[in-house]
Parts: sequence; structure tokens; C-alpha cells
Amino acid sequence: MSENSNFKQGGTILLANPIRTDILELPPDLRILCWGLHPGGSRRFAAATIEMRATNMNGAPGLADVYPAAPARDVEEVLSAAAREIAHSMNGHDELTGVLLVVLALAHWDQQFRDSGLFPGNIYLSSESSLPRLIACSGLPDFCLPSPLQVHSTLDGLFHHELIYRFPVALKFRAQYARDRQFRLNCWGRRLAQRIQMGDAGTRISEQIGERIRTHLSMHCDDYSRHVALLRDLDAHDLGAAWISASSLPIGVLC
Repeated sequence: MSENSNFKQGGTILLANPIRTDILELPPDLRILCWGLHPGGSRRFAAATIEMRATNMNGAPGLADVYPAAPARDVEEVLSAAAREIAHSMNGHDELTGVLLVVLALAHWDQQFRDSGLFPGNIYLSSESSLPRLIACSGLPDFCLPSPLQVHSTLDGLFHHELIYRFPVALKFRAQYARDRQFRLNCWGRRLAQRIQMGDAGTRISEQIGERIRTHLSMHCDDYSRHVALLRDLDAHDLGAAWISASSLPIGVLC
């Protein structure tokens, strides 16, 4: 096959020569398009087809071939176009759509918590158990997080893709080490949420999530206000009081 030859896949004409990409050199908000792909697996968009070539020893993405539907030198431009496709549809029940909805919920939780005046910065969810509660609060479908195992897998994936901060609950909150991890989106995760909201379907779903979370925070404003006041004055309370308080909330948070 010559250098300039093309081939047809699923009704789309693709360039024969792919752009070989080290996934870790991509911005995390575009790296998400490789979510769940294993060596030999592929994902098709109108803009391009992504085929996973190899993963790292820890299972994180490694090398991928990106087959653009039109000549392109910049792989980020091609993947940005694929991301826009997702934002305009969001109509599948696949694993990638599910995790993008989770990212939207995390972004809205952080934003609405701040907009409500409860906390001026970025708020953390206190543990993995907070995530299914947030998903339910957001009105998202069950396929986003069907089981506790999927919750753990989703957070592991978001961490490996460098879209969240995630670490053991701070000693000042819990007073001892345990397996719970506090977490929140980082700037790349928030940028991914912004990408999703640029499309028709992403905008519609985003508005629904935001409204559900605003209603929840309004209903439980006093509970969250008392908790945040405690977090701001930890020295006035017993060690571990912050963790007990977080665990009593509808959706546990830490700062």
C-alpha cells in the first residue's frame, strides 16, 4: 500500500498511515478517548479511528495508532474533533460515555458547592462511597457505576489518566490511616468537563446534573454548612471528628 493510499472502515475513508502516539504525551483530557482500550482494541469516530498498540506494565495506556479521516499533522487536533463528536451525542451506554458522565457530575459538584457559598475552593469527596451517592444525586443512569468494583475501577482509571487528585484521607481529618481515599477533579478533569459541555447533548445533560445538585445542596445546606465550619476549626474538636462528620453527610466531603 502506497504512502498516500487510503482504506475504508465502517463507511469512513481513513488514511493508511496512522499517527503513532505515546498516550502519556497527550493532554489528559484527550487521553480519555483511549479509556478501556486494550492492545488490539479500537474505537471509531468520524474524525479518526484509535487503535491501541500497547499498554504499560501497570495497565495504563501506552502506544496508540490514530488513523485520521483527513490529512493531519497534529494528533491533538484530530482527537479534539473526536471529543466534540462525543459531546454532541452522548447517547451510548458504553464504558467511555459512563465515565464522561461521572466527570461531569464531579465537575458540577465542585462548582455548585463553591457557587452556593459553602466553600470557596475545590471540595474533595471524602471516600469511594461518596461517588455512587453523587451519581444518584445527579440523576445519572445506573450503568455509570453498576457495582462497587466499578467504582474502584473508575477512580483508578481517572487517577491513571491524571484527571483526579486521589490520596489517603488526610491525618488531620481522620486521625489514623485507613483505606479510604479523598479525591476530586484536577484542572485537566475540569477541562475535560468543559469539552463535554461544548456539545448539544453534553450541554443538555450538564444542565440537568447542575440543577439536581443545586437542589440537593439547597435541601441539605445546614448540614453541609455545619460540616464546613468544623473543617475550618479542627483544633476546636476531637481528633477524627471531621471524618465522623463527613460520614454523616448525604455525600461526604473534605477540603
